[in-house]
Amino acid sequence: MSESRRQGFTLLEVLVAITILGILLTTVYGAVSRTIRTKEHAESVARMASTGREAVLRIADEMEASLSPVRVATAVFQGVSSGSGQFLDQARFAISSRPPFGPIGGSTGGRVLITYYLAEQEGMPQTYLLVRSERPLPKPGAATGQE
Repeated sequence: MSESRRQGFTLLEVLVAITILGILLTTVYGAVSRTIRTKEHAESVARMASTGREAVLRIADEMEASLSPVRVATAVFQGVSSGSGQFLDQARFAISSRPPFGPIGGSTGGRVLITYYLAEQEGMPQTYLLVRSERPLPKPGAATGQE
């Protein structure tokens, strides 16, 4: 009879083994979840940097397109401030909407006024969106309306 009792594990041994296994699994889970969170954060930062780089390159391309190789008195390149601080609220410049001095795409031609400004994102204080607007400019010699 004593031989048959020695063949299995006691309840106490099983409970100790389950407790040790639980502690090990909790430790592994914590390390894996931290690794996943770090990876997601790094991917988010990389995406944000890439998006910012693309925005800055587009702005640079449009600014370069606004600078005519020939000095023109009607060239538009402005920084606009509301007067509430030392910072500019908007950057505006005019570009040709036809190649070779402007973007290729949906526009019918002529000059457009590009405006970039920051707008606070709704529901997210201290978070801003870079907004780009495009407005056709009247052709030289055409009647101009009030803004």
